Formats: sequence, structure tokens, C-alpha cells
Amino acid sequence: SMAMGLSGNFEPGRIDRYLWSFYARDLAEGKTSAQEAYRLLRAMFVDINEAIGHPGVTHVTIGGTNADGSPCYNDLTLICIRAIAGLRTPNVSLRVRQDMPDEVWEAALENIREGCTHPALVNEELFLRQLTRDYQVPYADAVNYVFGGCSEVLIQGKTMCDSTWVQYNMLDIFENTLYNHFLDCDSFQQFYEKFREDVALTLRDLERDINNRQLAEGVHRPCLMKSLLVDGCIENGRSFTAGGAVYNFDATNLYAGSNTINSLYTLKRFYEGKLGDYTREEFLSALIADFAGYEDLFAKCRNVTKFGNYDPDLNALAKELMTHTFDRVMELRCWRRNDGYVGRYMPTIVLWVDWMSSGARVGATPDGRRLGEATADSCGPMQGTDREGPTSVMGAALSLGQEKCAGTCVLNLRLDRANFRTEESTRKVRQLLEVYFRQGGSQLQVNVVDPKVLREAYEDPSKHRDLIVRVGGFSDNFVLLDRAMQAEILKRTEHSI
Repeated sequence: SMAMGLSGNFEPGRIDRYLWSFYARDLAEGKTSAQEAYRLLRAMFVDINEAIGHPGVTHVTIGGTNADGSPCYNDLTLICIRAIAGLRTPNVSLRVRQDMPDEVWEAALENIREGCTHPALVNEELFLRQLTRDYQVPYADAVNYVFGGCSEVLIQGKTMCDSTWVQYNMLDIFENTLYNHFLDCDSFQQFYEKFREDVALTLRDLERDINNRQLAEGVHRPCLMKSLLVDGCIENGRSFTAGGAVYNFDATNLYAGSNTINSLYTLKRFYEGKLGDYTREEFLSALIADFAGYEDLFAKCRNVTKFGNYDPDLNALAKELMTHTFDRVMELRCWRRNDGYVGRYMPTIVLWVDWMSSGARVGATPDGRRLGEATADSCGPMQGTDREGPTSVMGAALSLGQEKCAGTCVLNLRLDRANFRTEESTRKVRQLLEVYFRQGGSQLQVNVVDPKVLREAYEDPSKHRDLIVRVGGFSDNFVLLDRAMQAEILKRTEHSI
């Protein structure tokens, strides 16, 4: 604890693995018990919960894989799942293997059923494949990946990874392409190619700007305590911020992808003549006016199928755009590096609270979003626009090509508690989540809450001060969120399987 405090780093990491040998020894010698382990872990989680402000994030990672490839689940995994119940933080992420024991699944689903937003579920096989194949991390190190903050990827004890520096707002880039090129483009394909070019150009600009910041930090903020505690710094003769850590990443956070996909798809329908007999000048004028005086066009834009519903054409566009974007991010290289490992940028969709502010600076967009409105809160649909249930939402999210989004591709999924009413229905929930991972999903954050309770908490916060919800990449007390964010969370669709 002292080391974490002095270094400014409050990430407990892979706690069930590194504490297991001590727990097993003390248990065998009669020095402790499962009840005592629960009490101590619960006390630590409560302490973190009370110490971290709102919105604040720190992370515990459990489960997964040992260095020999065997599953890494034990009694402490189960105790951690029980100990986080009722708390907003720390985030607890459960690394889910296809052979994860039934008892771990049952404990996780019990928490979720009761409205506890922890643990988040992450796809073990996908993360290990991404780290070893795309980021050249040796398997023996890759199995020790953990999450920091919301869910930034780290190799425990060996990594420097920034995340808050990079906020790449795809809808902002789209708006610039729209106002600069739309009137000159005679077809959707022409416009789309201009946008693709702008994405590549602005990501290269981002690399230059972020690397200038990395250089400045590396020169002027050496972080000596972290340099002592993180592997590689002493061996490389470099500080933590100057590339000394064994691995150096930058989590390139991609905002408003779902809104951008919706806007592009609406423009495609416009070029096909399916929004009425409007000229490009009239369409642009409607956006400038925030659709005032263009109510018919606004209704047609809102009526175009939105990401998160089943539409093969829309999902194909989503895959092409996001694969292009992920590929361009993966080409970027950090200034912060060492002789043994070149620093890498990681595509990431972990939106914390910034999915609210990311829309504040963007005007009305072709998808029917109004001036200044929030953007999507995860890699899933824009709040309130999905109509077909979780399978369509998950299918759309899978179309993004998440195998290239190594920095975590968070999907917020909301389910009705009725789905957990019987043993059979709970089994179906588990099957749904397992299929999502088998088909390439990265991470699931499942929220089970009664919409009536949410509405009551919105209207009278004193009634439900203990209500916890998933926000962007973290959990928080609903009544402590600002009103605008509470309203957006209310828009999320309640799904029934």
C-alpha cells in the first residue's frame, strides 16, 4: 500500500494470483480462513471505494491464465467476486477462458443478477492473441496482463501506458470532412474516401502531438518512485516516463464511432435518394440550423436504421470504417520506447465520462443527433436507438472487427433482471455471453437494473443512494452523476432475452 501511494499508482492488479500462494500456505497452517480472507479483501475494497473520488477509477484483475497455459482460478477469485458486491469501485475485471469453472461463472452471474456491476467480463483468448501476435509480447509476460483505470491494458509491473492524453473524436473529424468536402462530392463513395483520408491524416497528427507530450514528460517528469518499482527502468537506465519500462503503450481512445457510423450510413441513404428530394446545400443548411425548419428531413434522418439493429449493409460499413481506423492506429509508434521494445499505440474504446463532453463541441449530424448532444457510451449503439434486443446489439459490436482493438473494446450491455429468474434463463444468459466472446467480443460490462428504480432515483435521489450503474468504462453511484449523464443512462434500452 505504501509503495502504491508513494508512486501515485493505485492499481492492485492480478490480486488472486499473486496472493494465492500466501493464502494457501496460511490456510494449510491454520493461520487464516476463507472468512478472514473475505474480511481483509472487503476492507481493502471498501478503503479504495472511499478513497477514490467521483468519477474515479482503479482496477483489480482476476482469473485468466498461468504462464504454463493452465487456467488461473482459485478460491480468492471467488472471494474477490463476493467482496466487491455493493461497491462502485475498484473495477473488477474477470478474465474469462472458454474453460472457466462453472462456480466462477455462477458467482459472477449472481453479482450481475443482483445489480452489482462487477465483475466486467473480458475475453481471455482474444487478449492473449492480440498481445502476442499484434504487440509482440512474449506469452510468459502476456498472461500477466491487467487493467488500469477503466480498462487500459498493462503487463503487470512492466508497463507504462497513458490513456487520458488521447481522445480521438471521430464525429468531430467527420464534421470537418462534412463541411469541407460534402458539397463537392457527387457520390457517397467520394465522400467516404475523403473521410478515410482525414482519419489517416488526423491520426498522424495525433501521433506527432502526443509524442511531443511524451518527450516533454520524459525530460521534465522522471517519476523516480515509479522508476524504482517498474521493471526495466533500472536495467534500461531510463525513467518510467522516458521509456524505461519494459513495455510502453498509449491507449488511443476512439470516441463516437457509433455516431459516425450512423452519420455515414444516413449520408449513404441521402445519396441514394431515400431521404427525399433535398439538395446537398439544403441538407447542409439543415444541419447548420440544427434541423430547425427541416422537421421532415429530421424525422427521416432519425428513421434511418441505426447501429445496434440488424442491418448487414450498415454492419459492413461499420467493419470497413473501424478496421481502417484500427489499422491506422496500430501503425503509430511512441516516442517513449527502449532498446528492447518499440512503444506502440493501442486502439481503444473505453469512454469513461467523456462520451458526454465529446458531443458538446459537435453540431447537428446526419444521424439526427442534435447540436451538443452526447455521443455513444461504448462500442455499442447510441443510447435509446437500438430496438431489437441484445443479439442485434452484440452482432453490431462484433462487426467492428474487435480483434484489432487491443486496448479494450468496451460494450455496455443492459439486461432485464427477469432474464435471471430461473436456472434455465440464467443458463441462457451465460450462453449469450459465451457466444459473444467466441465470436470475437473483447469486453462486456453488464448492467441489470429496474428502469422504474432508475426513474425513481432520477426524480428523488434520496430514495436510492446505493444504486450503482455502469457508466462508460467504470461504475458509479447513480445519484452522484450529473443530471445530463443520468438522463443519458436512462435512455439505454432494457433488453429481454
